[in-house]
Amino acid sequence: MRYALFGGAFNPPHIAHLFIADVLVKEFGFERVLFIPSNISSHKSTDELLHPTHRLAMLKNLEEEIPWMEVSDCEIRRGGVSYSIDTVKELYEHNNFDVKPGLLIGDDLLPDFQSWKNVDDLVSLINLIVAFRTGNGEIVCPYPFTRLENLQFAISSSDIRKRIKEHRAYRFMIPESVYEYIEKTGLYT
Repeated sequence: MRYALFGGAFNPPHIAHLFIADVLVKEFGFERVLFIPSNISSHKSTDELLHPTHRLAMLKNLEEEIPWMEVSDCEIRRGGVSYSIDTVKELYEHNNFDVKPGLLIGDDLLPDFQSWKNVDDLVSLINLIVAFRTGNGEIVCPYPFTRLENLQFAISSSDIRKRIKEHRAYRFMIPESVYEYIEKTGLYT
């Protein structure tokens, strides 16, 4: 089975996340996209990071709705700062990958990619896939990668959190089950 690994804060998960994952399935032939919510991201500020149990619950609700989606709590269970190499090694221990999994990252992470923990080991274990986030069109990376030709949405988790806090419209920026979970629990207010 061909897996694509999609890590992130998912604070909250939104339609752009799902669209990119759908591109991986429909256009790249991955059979499963494994969403991996970080415990503590090594690449993003944790100032507004929602507790992992809520982020995991929102993804689990989506997993029930989307046949090709799987969710792993390995980074949350491991605790501490989440590093891709540790996650990939753990996934290899618990999965029998037929082929190297794809690892999706945004082009906004490429400038610092060479400084990632054990990046050479990481690249040897995965097929790197780079999605557009910055919109400049040019991707420079010293490692082999596949470019994801994805649409760019003017949607971000930080904007959604801000809209919720300010009591502005946000409902159709996220899947219905995520909206219902946020409304029920009063998150981000």
